Amino acid sequence: MLRIPKQQIVDLFCPESNINDIETLLARIRVQAQLGQTVRMRTLERAFECKGCAGKEAVLYSTHSTCKACGLVKNLTHQGQEWRNIQERGDLNSNGMPQNATMSCGYNHSTYVSVRDPTGKKVSPLLATLHKHNLVTKDTKDKHILEARAAFADCCDRVHYGANATEAMRLFVRFLTSVDALHHKNDVMAACMFHTLKIPQGKAWKKTWRKKTPFNTSKKKRLKMMTFKKHPQIIKKYL
Repeated sequence: MLRIPKQQIVDLFCPESNINDIETLLARIRVQAQLGQTVRMRTLERAFECKGCAGKEAVLYSTHSTCKACGLVKNLTHQGQEWRNIQERGDLNSNGMPQNATMSCGYNHSTYVSVRDPTGKKVSPLLATLHKHNLVTKDTKDKHILEARAAFADCCDRVHYGANATEAMRLFVRFLTSVDALHHKNDVMAACMFHTLKIPQGKAWKKTWRKKTPFNTSKKKRLKMMTFKKHPQIIKKYL
């Protein structure tokens, strides 16, 4: 029943392959993906160190921290100019774009320079060079994830039967983090889409015929015919 959407996925990702090869690859990916993980970037907790006496312990408040040894006070970031700029923009929760745990730390912490200013004009050649440099130095796995995300979203628009880009992306990232290098990327993406297909629930519609019964000609079992008498006054009124 799922052969038609599977053939659509194969034609979209890897037309030179066949369904049986992709199903075999999917079994290998499921086993290998158990060694991977979906979180590639973790937040590192930095220990406190006083700049005055190199103390390791401090009392933390909502606005500042105080060293227990020398009493040096250090204001937090949200009490400075950065916090006031964020307040003017109306976003008090963060000072940048939300981080994606599936991407690398370098991708989430990097700064990407736009090639055009807010008015639409091109920026200086130096900034354009920085923009190209950021695109070139991007992590290889990050490129694979970005390409797979766009391909899965496009595939879900074409194929139904429960195709889910989020589930396919989760399996793809687990498999990507468990191998040193990604080979046959198109086949792997097609196998991840196979993983999300589901057999439709319920029975297929089937036309049923009612059993025919013999025609009843008996007057006793027939329904009585209803007759309405015509009132002469009403007839004269409307005539």
